[in-house]
Amino acid sequence: MNQYLSPFFLAIAFLSLCNSCLNKEKRPDTPNHASIERWSEERINDWYENQTWLVGANFVPSSAINQLEMWQDDTFDTLKIDKELSWAHDLGFNTMRVFLHNLLWEQDSLGLINRAEKYLEIADTHQIKTMFVLLDDVWDPNPKLGNQHEPNPHVHNSGWVQSPGHEVLVDSTQHNKLEHYVKGVLNHFKDDPRVLIWDLYNEPGNPNSNSYGELEPENKEIHSLRLLKKVYQWAREVNPSQPLSIDIWTSVNKELDEMSDIDKFAFENSDVINFHCYANAEATTQMVERLSAANRPLFCTEYMARSVHSTFQDILPIFKKHKVASYSWGFVSGKSQTIYPWDSWQKEYTAEPELWFHDVLREDGSPYKQEEVSFIQSITGDAEILVDAELGDWDRHHYLFGLSDPWKLKAKDQTHFDYVVTPEHFYFYFKTMDATPTKITYVNERSLLPADRVELFFSSDKELTEYYGAEMTPKGEVLDFKASFPRNIDHGWDFKTLTLATKDIDGGYIVEGSISRKELESFGIQNECYLGVFRADFHGGKKVNWYTKTIPDSPKADFHIPSAFSKVSLNE
Repeated sequence: MNQYLSPFFLAIAFLSLCNSCLNKEKRPDTPNHASIERWSEERINDWYENQTWLVGANFVPSSAINQLEMWQDDTFDTLKIDKELSWAHDLGFNTMRVFLHNLLWEQDSLGLINRAEKYLEIADTHQIKTMFVLLDDVWDPNPKLGNQHEPNPHVHNSGWVQSPGHEVLVDSTQHNKLEHYVKGVLNHFKDDPRVLIWDLYNEPGNPNSNSYGELEPENKEIHSLRLLKKVYQWAREVNPSQPLSIDIWTSVNKELDEMSDIDKFAFENSDVINFHCYANAEATTQMVERLSAANRPLFCTEYMARSVHSTFQDILPIFKKHKVASYSWGFVSGKSQTIYPWDSWQKEYTAEPELWFHDVLREDGSPYKQEEVSFIQSITGDAEILVDAELGDWDRHHYLFGLSDPWKLKAKDQTHFDYVVTPEHFYFYFKTMDATPTKITYVNERSLLPADRVELFFSSDKELTEYYGAEMTPKGEVLDFKASFPRNIDHGWDFKTLTLATKDIDGGYIVEGSISRKELESFGIQNECYLGVFRADFHGGKKVNWYTKTIPDSPKADFHIPSAFSKVSLNE
């Protein structure tokens, strides 16, 4: 159902939008030139370092044949979206790539914004961040609003539509409508933390040779590159707080200097390197290694086509190893019919193929292949960590950077600390820089008192009725104890399940370890606890700096008091 706005309201809205685009306030954390240049390598890598490993899919609900049916008012299915995103969360997915459409903005801009807000609200309840796609050059070049046709039986993506489509693409006099759309959407969501990143243009220049090729304009790639450069400039003028990207989609087996003009523009101007790769493990690995030359985060926004050996089991381990954000094509089988392969446009299929091309779940939420779903849950979930001081299993990257010395230096050090909780273990690591290492001859635990060390203290309550500590040296020696406030310490007590691995690094050391959940539960610690994170840096003799995560209410260093602990969740 269309919603119409009064001419007066439209005029006011248009003036407001233009003023917002031209007179934006500068955010203090954004360089002054960011509106015309891509993010620096340092800025984008700092941003990505704070992201967990991103895994998800391209999302359209099973009830929609295309973007228009997903978002139009009379077919916007919040119940279906909520149910299917809950299934995505259960798989371990934490992000989705979602297509918008310019015609939706022209039809009812406020309605589109409101429905996008609703989608983000639903996704956020399932801890899923969104990559919005603004334009798309794939499939039907003649999009039309209103009721969408039923799927052609057994044909892959028989109803997906391009945005903007043939007519507007080749007619530059109509591009001003696209500028209003691009800037309008970006301006509304430019500081929304639920929006992770922007994909400005999906597969620009795609000729759709095996489907709608006869309906495509001549030299489409020239028209698309011309529009792409405009869209990129419009987006930079808005200067959103999220990164901008464009798809590299024709370079699976090409060296960087062999890229098409469109892929080269995407490679040289995207904040992250956004690429598509429907290929086997060997070719995917090679593409990841080539694109890594950009020294920017990698986002594979399309992969997973089983018949070409692009499978979850083969590809996700590569992406996890290199921390490549990954979005498979297809999620719940439905009206898009992407369980059928691309050749269904030339070859007749009369029933569900034995080997699905895309998609993971059936419409009732049951898996196409249980072993595939189990693998996805394993690789995205709380898999156990190998305690080896190599930190290869850590993708969250320092929950904490810098412990504080509020007493002497009144400054922070360069310690990285992180913890992960699985059903079986509490895992942790410290990566500590120490320019003055001390040498200690171990005799017994008490001989470690003047040693450099990192420390973890656990308590089930704020009053420290009972608390437990492990003080760990760079060589893996442990001074552990059981205590109660104030300072009733039993140094004869030992952790039963504490496992450690240590490693010397240039200018410092790593301590990685684990404690079983069962042992923590024996301390009365279930879903949360009070945690103390500390460090002792000795400089020979008794000269020492004490560092802490939580600054205690004490005029001198004292970690055995309640204010030195902070409450943490053990559910995450």
